[in-house]
Amino acid sequence: MTYLKLFFAFIIMGIPILGFTQPNQVLLFIDSKSIRQIELVENINRELQLSPTLNTGIEVQIIDIQGGIVPRFNALRYRVDTDGEWVVRYKPRSLPWLICSAQKKSPQGFSISSHDAIRRCLTY
Repeated sequence: MTYLKLFFAFIIMGIPILGFTQPNQVLLFIDSKSIRQIELVENINRELQLSPTLNTGIEVQIIDIQGGIVPRFNALRYRVDTDGEWVVRYKPRSLPWLICSAQKKSPQGFSISSHDAIRRCLTY
């Protein structure tokens, strides 16, 4: 009987071993007029497709401040910030700007130059 209670306690608490926790949220602000930033997003998309750990551990959303590309990504979400609403809300300091957020933690943002920087958000 105590094992059953312990099992339900783990489910309610959302122990990561059991896989019941929410993935960390990742926002990446880009300027799609920059070829280097488009390549960065394509590499992140490829990385998410190839890594089951990344794919289940983080949920990536691309926020494009220009809206100059047609999204061809299937492992991440793409959004155009035409009104500047996202920029006003999150205030990226430079582009590309990565913001990691997890449940019950304040978001942390930093500038990135390589696609594997998203791995920081796994341990955030």
